[in-house]
Amino acid sequence: SANLVTHFANLVTHSANLVTHSANLVTHSANLVTHSVNLVTHSANLVTHSAILVTHSANLVTHSANLITHTANLVTHSANLVTHFANLVTHSANLVTHSANL
Repeated sequence: SANLVTHFANLVTHSANLVTHSANLVTHSANLVTHSVNLVTHSANLVTHSAILVTHSANLVTHSANLITHTANLVTHSANLVTHFANLVTHSANLVTHSANL
């Protein structure tokens, strides 16, 4: 009879240990789910951040192209001013020559 009581007590203890172990497994599973959700969220944030960086890079390329175009326009304008000034000098020389001929 004492052996049966001891055996029953051991079964109860073992059952309690199994319940505890099951609870620990459920907790661990919940932690894994939480961690997985955090990883997905982090990945989504990385994708969003990458998209922002790509957009920013594209804007920088566009801005650089605009600066190159503006610089080319300034060079062209400067060349036109030099040509115009040269024409004025030529015209002045022609006037001087014409005056001398008079």
